[in-house]
Amino acid sequence: MFERDSMTRGDMERARSFGVGLIVGALAGAAAGLLMAPAAGAETREHLRRGARRVYSRASEAVGDRWEDADRQYRKLSRTGMKRARKQAERARELAGDFVGRKRFSWR
Repeated sequence: MFERDSMTRGDMERARSFGVGLIVGALAGAAAGLLMAPAAGAETREHLRRGARRVYSRASEAVGDRWEDADRQYRKLSRTGMKRARKQAERARELAGDFVGRKRFSWR
């Protein structure tokens, strides 16, 4: 019915949990780095600012890519589902027509 490589709800939850853990870990690492930083405060803040911009840029790209992949998969599954629904509806019409035709002749 669905492709083998499509993500299940559980897979999505695990991926979301991993992402949250990654963010929390990064924040904890940044806090530890601030506490143990050998550089001056202004220099450390500038370094952190640049790192945060870099992480934000990479995360934005990754989220955008994943969003496009999810949208593409949704559209593909939607088209496949519509095709299957049309085929089933046509088959149901054929079966109903056959049934009505047989009943009409059996009463005579």
